[in-house]
Amino acid sequence: MEKEKFNWNTIESDPGVFNEMVKNLGCDDIQFKEIFSFDDSATFERIKPIKGFILLFEYNKQTINYIRNEYSFIETNEYPDIFFAEQVVQNACATQAILSTLMNIPNINLGPTLQQFKNQTLPLSPHERGLAIGNNEIIRKAHNDFAQPSEALENKISEKLKGVEGRAYHFISIIPYNGILLLLDGLSEGPIIIGGADENWPITGMKPFFEGLINAMQGSLEFTLLAVVQDQIKKYQELYENALAEKKEYQIELYKDIIDEEKKIKEQQHKENKRRKHDYMPLALNLILFLGKRQKLEQEIEKQINEITKK
Repeated sequence: MEKEKFNWNTIESDPGVFNEMVKNLGCDDIQFKEIFSFDDSATFERIKPIKGFILLFEYNKQTINYIRNEYSFIETNEYPDIFFAEQVVQNACATQAILSTLMNIPNINLGPTLQQFKNQTLPLSPHERGLAIGNNEIIRKAHNDFAQPSEALENKISEKLKGVEGRAYHFISIIPYNGILLLLDGLSEGPIIIGGADENWPITGMKPFFEGLINAMQGSLEFTLLAVVQDQIKKYQELYENALAEKKEYQIELYKDIIDEEKKIKEQQHKENKRRKHDYMPLALNLILFLGKRQKLEQEIEKQINEITKK
């Protein structure tokens, strides 16, 4: 039981999960938006400025070699104001990538919990910061609140299956810093310079890196790319109020529509998060037992297989 108390469970790479998690930690200035293409100029125009990216991808020999062979590390002691933490806790890479991004965004309201954590850990070494993340009960609880309820059971099973070959996926963060573009990966030796960071860095810096990584993944589309942006309701509410004051009718209608759309997105994400937190395992087990007792389980399984085959 003592060991389970400090477990970090895996969570989904979903913008709704990340949005609600950082809000629960007290930071409501930031929002995560999923990016499907760097050629979608309308989306980039709407959500700008982008503060950083969080990327989930397959972590294998090809992708590791691409990053290490193409780019170079920097010494953290040369940049003491960069928040970089080693990942010392299993399954914490999603939250670690979030923290690595938030802690390095200038002039945002982190909220009291994260601001205090930053103040306390910035003087520490990257290894000590990683330990501090793992030992922080508030952050761990916020993370585990979005693990599926049966995750503990899955973790016990995975312990039994250690050594079985499978795919590994990993979160990293990418941030602009003083004219350079940095990749922050808790499994690396330190921050990695992957390009320059001009005003159009998501296209001039991030896009080439991302395309190279996809090539290293041999065209695999198993990734999630999230842009870290200003909370869109707050952003467009301010623009809406300015448009009202200046009586700009077209902008008033445009900003109002965007605000309404963003509110609907957040409402839907909240509903989905409630479903994620619900434990459907007892229902599933009871349904299986019910069908088994009535000797209908094999029939139902065969029916479902036929349905899947038709598709």
